[in-house]
Amino acid sequence: VIVTQSGNCDAAYSFPLQISGGRIVSTGGASIHGRISGGGGVSVAISSGGSSGRASGRLSASSGSGRWSGLLNGARCSGRWEANR
Repeated sequence: VIVTQSGNCDAAYSFPLQISGGRIVSTGGASIHGRISGGGGVSVAISSGGSSGRASGRLSASSGSGRWSGLLNGARCSGRWEANR
Protein backbone atom coordinates (compact mmCIF):
# COMPACT_ATOMS: atom_id res chain seq x y z
CA VAL A 1 0.00 0.00 0.00
CA ILE A 2 1.31 3.47 -0.85
CA VAL A 3 -0.10 6.37 1.16
CA THR A 4 -0.06 9.93 -0.19
CA GLN A 5 1.27 12.52 2.25
CA SER A 6 2.04 15.35 -0.17
CA GLY A 7 0.37 16.33 -3.45
CA ASN A 8 -3.05 16.12 -5.06
CA CYS A 9 -3.36 12.32 -5.47
CA ASP A 10 -5.71 9.71 -4.05
CA ALA A 11 -5.15 9.02 -0.36
CA ALA A 12 -3.85 5.48 -0.93
CA TYR A 13 -3.15 2.89 -3.62
CA SER A 14 -2.79 -0.86 -3.20
CA PHE A 15 -0.60 -3.11 -5.36
CA PRO A 16 -0.25 -6.90 -5.00
CA LEU A 17 3.37 -8.07 -5.36
CA GLN A 18 5.40 -11.23 -5.57
CA ILE A 19 9.01 -11.55 -4.42
CA SER A 20 11.21 -14.29 -5.84
CA GLY A 21 14.99 -14.55 -5.80
CA GLY A 22 15.42 -10.94 -4.70
CA ARG A 23 13.22 -9.60 -7.51
CA ILE A 24 9.90 -7.80 -7.02
CA VAL A 25 7.21 -8.20 -9.68
CA SER A 26 3.56 -7.20 -9.96
CA THR A 27 0.73 -9.70 -9.70
CA GLY A 28 -1.90 -7.01 -10.38
CA GLY A 29 -2.68 -4.21 -12.85
CA ALA A 30 0.40 -2.00 -12.45
CA SER A 31 3.85 -2.72 -13.85
CA ILE A 32 6.21 -3.07 -10.89
CA HIS A 33 9.89 -3.96 -11.10
CA GLY A 34 12.44 -3.89 -8.34
CA ARG A 35 15.08 -5.61 -6.29
CA ILE A 36 15.78 -6.44 -2.67
CA SER A 37 19.37 -6.39 -1.43
CA GLY A 38 20.73 -9.04 0.90
CA GLY A 39 20.22 -6.67 3.83
CA GLY A 40 16.56 -6.03 3.00
CA GLY A 41 16.95 -2.73 1.15
CA VAL A 42 14.25 -2.20 -1.49
CA SER A 43 14.25 -0.21 -4.73
CA VAL A 44 11.13 -0.32 -6.93
CA ALA A 45 9.81 1.36 -10.10
CA ILE A 46 6.02 1.47 -10.62
CA SER A 47 4.05 2.43 -13.73
CA SER A 48 0.41 2.24 -14.70
CA GLY A 49 -1.07 4.05 -17.68
CA GLY A 50 0.47 7.53 -17.70
CA SER A 51 1.46 7.37 -14.02
CA SER A 52 4.88 6.40 -12.68
CA GLY A 53 6.78 6.41 -9.43
CA ARG A 54 9.71 5.10 -7.46
CA ALA A 55 9.88 3.65 -3.97
CA SER A 56 12.66 2.70 -1.60
CA GLY A 57 12.87 1.34 1.92
CA ARG A 58 13.41 -1.88 3.82
CA LEU A 59 11.71 -5.28 3.99
CA SER A 60 11.86 -7.98 6.64
CA ALA A 61 10.41 -11.49 6.40
CA SER A 62 6.87 -10.30 7.22
CA SER A 63 6.63 -6.54 6.61
CA GLY A 64 8.31 -3.45 5.22
CA SER A 65 8.10 0.31 4.90
CA GLY A 66 9.69 3.26 3.16
CA ARG A 67 9.11 6.34 1.01
CA TRP A 68 7.73 6.84 -2.50
CA SER A 69 7.38 9.68 -4.98
CA GLY A 70 5.94 9.95 -8.44
CA LEU A 71 3.74 11.55 -11.05
CA LEU A 72 0.20 10.15 -10.78
CA ASN A 73 -2.47 11.29 -13.20
CA GLY A 74 -0.46 14.45 -13.90
CA ALA A 75 0.09 15.35 -10.22
CA ARG A 76 3.41 15.17 -8.36
CA CYS A 77 2.90 13.27 -5.13
CA SER A 78 4.91 11.56 -2.42
CA GLY A 79 4.45 9.70 0.82
CA ARG A 80 5.14 6.43 2.55
CA TRP A 81 4.56 2.79 1.71
CA GLU A 82 3.86 -0.27 3.83
CA ALA A 83 4.00 -3.94 2.90
CA ASN A 84 2.62 -6.96 4.76
CA ARG A 85 2.90 -10.63 3.98
